[in-house]
Formats: sequence, structure tokens, C-alpha cells
Amino acid sequence: MYMSRILSALLIIAVCKQVMSAVTSPHVTVAQGTLRGLQVTSRASGKTYYRFQGIPYAKPPVGSLRFKAPEEPASWSGVRDAINEGGVCPQDGVKSQEDCLFLNVYSPQLPGTRSSSLRPVMVWIHGGGFSKGSGSTRGLGPDYLVDEGVVLVTINYRLGVIGFLSVDGTDVAANAGLKDQVAALHWVKKNIAKFGGDPDNVTIFGESAGGASVSYLVLSPLAKGLFNRAISASGSALNPWAFSPNPSERAFRLGQALGHHGSDAKALVKFLRGLTAEQLIAQQEKALTAEEKKTGRVYAFVGAVEKSVASGDHVFLPDTPYSLLRAGKFNRVPYLTGDCSAEYRESAAALNKSASNWVTMNRDFERFVPYELGLKEGSPKSREVAAAIKKFYFGSKDLSVHTVEQFCNMESDIMFVRGVYKTSMEIIQHSSAPVYNYLFSFDGKLGKSRVHGSTTPIYGPSHGDDLTYLFYYIAVTKPFPANSPEMITLRHIVSIWTNFAKTGNPSAGINVKWPANTAANAHCLNLNATLRIDNGFEKTRMSFWDNIYKLYGKA
Repeated sequence: MYMSRILSALLIIAVCKQVMSAVTSPHVTVAQGTLRGLQVTSRASGKTYYRFQGIPYAKPPVGSLRFKAPEEPASWSGVRDAINEGGVCPQDGVKSQEDCLFLNVYSPQLPGTRSSSLRPVMVWIHGGGFSKGSGSTRGLGPDYLVDEGVVLVTINYRLGVIGFLSVDGTDVAANAGLKDQVAALHWVKKNIAKFGGDPDNVTIFGESAGGASVSYLVLSPLAKGLFNRAISASGSALNPWAFSPNPSERAFRLGQALGHHGSDAKALVKFLRGLTAEQLIAQQEKALTAEEKKTGRVYAFVGAVEKSVASGDHVFLPDTPYSLLRAGKFNRVPYLTGDCSAEYRESAAALNKSASNWVTMNRDFERFVPYELGLKEGSPKSREVAAAIKKFYFGSKDLSVHTVEQFCNMESDIMFVRGVYKTSMEIIQHSSAPVYNYLFSFDGKLGKSRVHGSTTPIYGPSHGDDLTYLFYYIAVTKPFPANSPEMITLRHIVSIWTNFAKTGNPSAGINVKWPANTAANAHCLNLNATLRIDNGFEKTRMSFWDNIYKLYGKA
């Protein structure tokens, strides 16, 4: 009898250990095999969630698959550990590898729990000028979002020349990095229910180049049906840095910089395939001309129209972003988009380090004339537009340390705001799905640049300062009080983003009524610790640009 009780107790202990092991190391079986993840604790709330990292969503794009469209990932036998993030895609200054097409899943509920309903899914697309970054959450954690009951997916995609080389008449798949994003969304559609996510309630969201990527996915026929809502922060395919009108020319200029001087396209591609990723990445910005760099086109390899399609490939971008928008050829889903109120703040402030910067720009103000207007530098029309821009932003003053705030406004509009605004206005003309605009205007101590010591007196959040109000920022060593303006603003942003993902209504849970835009009435949420609805999105400044573009037939 005594021994029987001991055996029963040991059996109970063994079963409990197995249960605890299953909980702390959950297993999920996807199309390619079984994954082992981890149970973790939210640093924001203390709640439990489940983490699966380093999941391959495509074959490694190496060897003969370099510059090719992504292919279905291979299966594996046994259990694959999904407890560490996968390799980062090749980029300058970071340890990286070409085998990098991985994603991460963070779920608030134990996968496979039948009693739980499927949760909304948010797929994060990172920024970095299409040349830097990754889906890593080491610095920007998922905690706040997962705490709100959504399943978060973060992805890597190929960057720079590795992801965006385009050479007409060859087997190169143009926009490979954007096609990686489509492949990741196919993986989500097929597998996310195994993690507790709803494949029919997927919101894509991103910032900067990630925001531009989101707008590209809205434009692309390849992404149709793969997502239900979209959030673009501080980025649009219409931004001058996000689109290349001459990708083949840039490819040949890169070849010349690396030692290839022929004119045959296939020979160029063969030459580039023979180099290491490090060699390509180190020289890729030499593909830009001095004029392109001067006018803000600072990233050499970005989205481009696909004039020819390699065998087995599919067209991601059949026409220019502007043409697709004007023709109403896009995926009609609820769309939330906006900017920070001082996007160019840190770049503008950096110019004050040398007075010669201002002298150079004053002598050549035509550099601020948008290239898409198609005006030849030095022509009467180009000089006329330059003069109008200068008068609007600076009045009778020159660019200087004393007008740095006006310079910030001008460059914010040219590089970010105009593209975001125009994208939303064109969508409204053709789609009945709701469109919402916001302007993030809170310059708080939790802003990324302020956390890292920015002391510029220019008021307003700079590019990327909103990210640390959406993700758990590990660089913040001392928590802010719950009633601080920083945490109030954080709760606003997290609530807006997640409620939009859950229901399509971003204003659920906030204390203002935020109507969707219409062609007749544009509304903009001024996003701060205190919320308000403004009449239009930077209305006066955007009206100026509307008039400029209309004058030259580019409206």
C-alpha cells in the first residue's frame, strides 16, 4: 500500500513535469514541420505569451537563387527549435548573411487551445531605407502589442542590391525584397491559425521604408487577398527615396564601380553573382549619381516598375505607384497612414554643425525641386518652382541656422509628408474602404531620438520617434509613471493600432470621434497626450504642393 502511494505520487510528478514542459516549450506544427518555441513573460504587464523565432518562410536565397523571387521553404523532420531569431539580411556595418528569410511569431494564447478564438494578426515590416534593419525584436519588443490580444509577426526581407537589383532582359527578379514580403504573407495565411491567429484578419503595418512597403503591397496585384487592413507610418511608395525610375542604369553604374565595364545585361548579372554580398553592399551607393543624391534619392536600390519578367516570376509592380493610384488599381482595404510632425528634425539639426552646409544649399536651391515634376535643372520653370518653394517656407530669409525649423518643415514635406498625404487622397478617390490620417505631434522623453540624447530645440517628434510608443524599447532603463504624458501617448498609439487591426475602427477606446476621410472632408487626428481632430493633414502646406504639381500637370 505504501509503495503504491509512492508510485502514484511519482507518476503525478512526472505528468506535471511533462505538462509544465509542454507549456514552457510549446510545440506547433506548420506546413514544413514541427517548431518548438518558448513561453515568456511580458515586460510591460507580466502576462504570459508565446514566442517562436527564426522560422524560415522561403528557401535560402543563395547561390543560383540570388536575385531570384523567393521559393517555398523546404520541410524538415523532427522538431526544429524556434527559440532564436534568424540571420539578418546583408547590410552595411552589421553581421549578416544571405540565408535570412525568417520570420518571428508572438502569440498571446497557447497555440492549439481549442477553447480560444482566433486572434487578429499584425505583420510588422521594418524600415531602414530598404537597405538596413530586420524583424528583430531585441531592441523594440512585442510586449505592448501582444498584451492587447493580437498575434504579432515580424519579418526579414532582402535589402539593398541583394533585394532590389533590376536589370531588364535577364533572369533577375525585380523587387525581390518586396516579393519576399508577399511570400511571408502567404506563409502567414497558410500557417498562422496554428499559433492562434486569424488568417482572415491580417493587418500589415510598417514605418519609413516599412511604411512604403505597406503602400507597395496595397498597390501590388501579387498581394491581393493576403491582408485585410494596412497601416503606413512615415512612408509611402510616392516618397522620392522609395522609388527608382531608372533601375537598370543604377545596376550598370554599380557594375562599373566594381570593375565591370561591358554593356551586356546578362554578363553584368553573371559578374554581380560572382561577388560576395559584402562586396556588393559596400559599393551599392555608388550606383547613384551626384544629382540623385543631391535631390534626396539617397538609396540606390528600391522599388521599381517591372518592364520584363523572368521565367517563373510574377509582376509585383506593373506601373509607377502614382499611375496605379490614379487609375484605381490597388487593393481596396481600410488604410491608416500618417507622419511625425517634424520628420526631418534630426537631419536638419545636424546641418548646423557647419555653416558651409547652408551656403551650399542657398546657392543651389533648385535641388529642392521634386524630380518627378520633370523640370530640367537651370530651366526657367525649374528656377520658378525653386523660388516659389523658398518664398513659401522662408519668406525673404535665406537658409541658415536661424531658419532651421523652416528647413525641417520643407524637407519633411518633400521627403515624407507629401507622399503620405497624396497616397491617402488618391485612395479616397477610388475606394469605399475607410482611410484615416494622423499626425503624431508629441515630442516626449520616450521618443527614440530623445532617449538617445537629442537636444535640438526644434519642437516635434523626429523620424522614428513614434516607434518607441508602439514597441517596448529596451534602451529605456527607467519606466515612466503610468500617468505621465509619455505613457498616456503610448496607450493612445497602441490602442489605435490594435483596435484598427481588430475591427477596422481606430477610434475605439479613445476619447475623440475620428471620422474617416472623404473626398469632400479630410480629417486628421493630432496624436498627442491630448487628442484632437484637425481639418486636413498639414492642410496649408499640402495645398501649396497641390498647386505646384497642378501647375506642371503632375497633380
